[in-house]
Amino acid sequence: TFDLGAEDGKSRAAIQAKGKGRVYLDFVIQLHRLLTDKYGKRVMFWGDIVLHHPELIPDIPKDMIVLNWDYSAKDRFPQVDPFADSGLEQIICPSTNSYNGVFPRVDDSWANVAHFMRDGRAVGALGMLNTDWGDGGHYNLLGCSYYGYAHGADASGAARPLTRDAFDAILGPVLFGAAGDRAVTAIRTLGRLAGTPKDFHPSGSVTIDLLFNTPMGEDPRVRDLPAELLADFAATGDDAAAVWRAAAAESYEPDALLDMAWAAQAIAYGARKTAFLQEIMDLAESKGGD
Repeated sequence: TFDLGAEDGKSRAAIQAKGKGRVYLDFVIQLHRLLTDKYGKRVMFWGDIVLHHPELIPDIPKDMIVLNWDYSAKDRFPQVDPFADSGLEQIICPSTNSYNGVFPRVDDSWANVAHFMRDGRAVGALGMLNTDWGDGGHYNLLGCSYYGYAHGADASGAARPLTRDAFDAILGPVLFGAAGDRAVTAIRTLGRLAGTPKDFHPSGSVTIDLLFNTPMGEDPRVRDLPAELLADFAATGDDAAAVWRAAAAESYEPDALLDMAWAAQAIAYGARKTAFLQEIMDLAESKGGD
């Protein structure tokens, strides 16, 4: 799809003649014919591109399954309606909101999963594909997403999905053992903080900038991160790491807890590193440094 409309793209002439949406859909239909007629397969496809060209949705073969994805923490997901109205089956694809972050943004993930699946159920969606992307090398470790995996299972499989407090009360001891309540509280505390500030990263979390960027780096906003926020990240990361390491000894999922502890320590380290380098730059500037 990156070739569509590019100056030197192979499809440029066709796009100028038929439009980007039509060229895209024609190609999808070619793949559909190949996979169904020759190999007897049923085809799924990501639905986001065609949503930009809703007039083409009626032309999609009716045996295709739409993977309808959106990872935002919205109250409503009206994009389920165009596919349902056209008689297409769809699978709802929310996210653990772990991508581009060291720890999941669990508040965003909860709203995304719960509301998207609710709206999908209302139009008869087939089910859920709960995504857990690993952009940039997958430094968001597997265990950090267990909370999101479990919520996705409940939201898609239960006749009446649990409220968040009820979910937490069950998940803690079932997944993490005797210290499960403290482990889940730490997940929610660090996960809420991982989603702030909301407008810092266009598709992810400031936690990756704390760890991999510096106040002297390419993004000048790292220089201006508030000292109070950095101190909060450091203290919350330390506290969460201690809880998860202690819980791992008697947990059913020690590796998941150790993954989370690593992430918490990485965030705390990144926050302290950032704060230290801010102080160095303040000192240099006060001395007339460049």
